[in-house]
Amino acid sequence: MNRFLTTLLGALVGTAMFALVGVGMAHAEPDNDYGVVLENAIDR
Repeated sequence: MNRFLTTLLGALVGTAMFALVGVGMAHAEPDNDYGVVLENAIDR
């Protein structure tokens, strides 16, 4: 059970970091469609 929670937490942290990087890239390159979609998903 403890390993499951650790894995879940790691996945959440990894996803959050990936999302932050995606949004950062979206601001750096406004014509990056994937970054815009990701940013819109986070804003909701």
